[in-house]
Amino acid sequence: MRKPSITIGVPAYNEEANIKRLLLVLLGQKQNNFNLKEIIVISDGSNDKTIEEVKSIRNKKIKLIKNLERFGQIYCQNLIFHQTESDIVILLEGDTLPANNRYLETLLEPMIKDSQVDYVQGNSSPSLSKNLLSKILGTQQYIYHQISLKYRGNTDWSCTGRGGRAFSKKVYKNLIWPLNVPEDVFAYLWCQEMNIKTYFTKDALCFYQPPESLEDLLKQRQKIKSSIHSLRQYFPKESIDQFYNRPVLLKLLMTFQFLIYFPLYFILYFLIALWLKTKLNNAKFTDHWAIAYSTKRKLNL
Repeated sequence: MRKPSITIGVPAYNEEANIKRLLLVLLGQKQNNFNLKEIIVISDGSNDKTIEEVKSIRNKKIKLIKNLERFGQIYCQNLIFHQTESDIVILLEGDTLPANNRYLETLLEPMIKDSQVDYVQGNSSPSLSKNLLSKILGTQQYIYHQISLKYRGNTDWSCTGRGGRAFSKKVYKNLIWPLNVPEDVFAYLWCQEMNIKTYFTKDALCFYQPPESLEDLLKQRQKIKSSIHSLRQYFPKESIDQFYNRPVLLKLLMTFQFLIYFPLYFILYFLIALWLKTKLNNAKFTDHWAIAYSTKRKLNL
């Protein structure tokens, strides 16, 4: 059976700390079930050493596109889809890192085994950190994620670009992101509306860095809050509510486990959550959201 051709796309805005490491890990992946055609990196107006880091890797499969100004992640991802004719496109974020050299094989396996699967969502996990806030957030996110998987066991509550995503040609030649929407949730809801079969694979794991400052945490949480309003002109309210709302029983279970196993972290997280409520507002979602720079530091694994 012919192996599918793969294009990897990486939008990158000021990713000097991790982009080279990410590319080297991708080039070192096993390719037993696919052929890697190219890795397209789009430097989206980066003003650090992102371009130099990419150029330092001399490999013909890496194609660098340089935007002179920042157009946003959605623009870059639409451009990546337009640039290729591969059987499958995988999108990764420049501040994440696959856990092992089987990541791509594992991410693609559901598509290869079932030709009806056209969108695969990878898994994500917080990286190690010595920063207290990052530890608290990483612990909370880990508990939330593990319980969500047991409760639902598929894509929706794990929908995030941090885990990486694979798009079949059927999807990436038809999906066009509009401006100023949360690209990860939009792509998932679009697949649901179009009756595209999706799959979540917990074994295709990428690491990411949680925020290390309250300022960066506020940026992230405000982005989530604002994203809900931006989706309402594209999808039914019921679909959006189903994605974002969590059953009360599930919330109680998450709270109970967090409190029992990590009481100090729970108390601190509770105080942080109260503070966030006083700061969040109805700001409009934008593709040029303020960057949480502490999430772009070198990943500790």
